[in-house]
Amino acid sequence: SLEEIKTALTKEFRNNFPKIIISQIDLKITSLPKDFDQYEFLRIANGRFNQAQGFLRAEFKTPQNIQKNVFFRYFIQANLEVLKSERAIKRGDKLGAFDYKSVLIDFDKVPLNALTLDDVDNLVAKSNINKNA
Repeated sequence: SLEEIKTALTKEFRNNFPKIIISQIDLKITSLPKDFDQYEFLRIANGRFNQAQGFLRAEFKTPQNIQKNVFFRYFIQANLEVLKSERAIKRGDKLGAFDYKSVLIDFDKVPLNALTLDDVDNLVAKSNINKNA
């Protein structure tokens, strides 16, 4: 069922981003098989699940005991707590607690290399970081 897929997708996102706050997940598909309500959900196929929208492959077992894949487009509305610099930071600087603040931002606006509060031990800047970046 669609709810089982949403639950599995939520679990995948929580594995990748433990602090994510998910407010809504939508699944879109052009058409479902006629007997889809009789399909048994098995699992979501491996994926990166690091963006607010994308595609997923869900694996099912049909009433005839045949394994089938159904593809869905997903849209997730969520927020993630990340670190934002409080000052311009130079390459090689060791970061202290006053160099950044924790902010909640829209998941689809999170930069790929964003740091979370779990990452704050022994941080050293590998490149220059602008204030508010």
